[in-house]
Amino acid sequence: MHKKKLKGHSCAILIAVAVAFLPAIAVAQASGNWDAVVAAAKKEGRVLLYSGAVPAVTDRLKRDFEKAVPGIALEVHREASGPMLAKLEAERSTNADGADLVITTEVLWLDNKQKEGVLRAPAGPAARSWPAAYMRGAAVPVLSLEPLMITYNTNLIKTPITGYQDFLKPEWKGKFATTTLASITVIAWYDWLDKAMGSDFTAKLAAQQPKHYVGTITSTQATAAGEVVATVYSNPGAAVPLLEKGAPIKMVFTKPGFGFRYGGGLLGWAKRPNAAQVFMNFVMSPQGQAAWVGSGGIASPLPNIPNSADASAITAFEPSAYPPEVQKAVTEKWNKLFKSN
Repeated sequence: MHKKKLKGHSCAILIAVAVAFLPAIAVAQASGNWDAVVAAAKKEGRVLLYSGAVPAVTDRLKRDFEKAVPGIALEVHREASGPMLAKLEAERSTNADGADLVITTEVLWLDNKQKEGVLRAPAGPAARSWPAAYMRGAAVPVLSLEPLMITYNTNLIKTPITGYQDFLKPEWKGKFATTTLASITVIAWYDWLDKAMGSDFTAKLAAQQPKHYVGTITSTQATAAGEVVATVYSNPGAAVPLLEKGAPIKMVFTKPGFGFRYGGGLLGWAKRPNAAQVFMNFVMSPQGQAAWVGSGGIASPLPNIPNSADASAITAFEPSAYPPEVQKAVTEKWNKLFKSN
């Protein structure tokens, strides 16, 4: 009997010691004390976000988050998906002080990290009311949906563009923009074009000798500046801020259409796990979603967000349909078509 008591007492000590060395976020979550998480986050003082979201979105999130939660500074590192994910893996393997969370269109990467058990589940109040349809497992919320679209310069094109077929007009040869293969989203979009517009559409598009840019921001800015007459690959996050500044551009949402998701991940190796939780909670709140959506064109998973597009109307591609071998095949096809022109 005495030995059993000692054994139980020893176990209790071991458990107490183990809990004492858990990260503060784990202790706070176990007790269900969100105030403790916020307090610990303010002691951490800052949170580092890695994201491919356009600066207009991350600038709004930074402004509104720091106003809503004084004492925690949001730092944003923006980079194309490939280099960004490589940087994250390097930080993880070396235990370097880097990103605390990531928001990316590379949701398949997030899915894989979730399967590895290296992402933390969102634990804030906003997570409890987040729509289940926009969770990819317990640890990966879909934070927004966005359609890809066409943008053209209204000073240079007087007959309104109606769809992708317009880019095959002989007079547009060498005068419009497209994007290089900077992410799985772009790879999927080029693959989708041939499925939606005809099996030889990308070959015809390549024969038009478009100018190549990396991503939607540079190609949309080039359109607004008149460097090109239009871009075949744009999105509201890139176009709306230019429209708000009076740029002579117009957005065209195509039918059929194509879209993508931004997913979020709380990194298990983060140096500031509490601040990461607090920022993720903000993004998943109505206030954070309103900041993300801004003036419109972007869809929030939450209902009743001002200016939000209809999330149910956006058909976002499924990254699991693009495993490495499919990505390789599309990339080889793209290189053959576009780099030879």
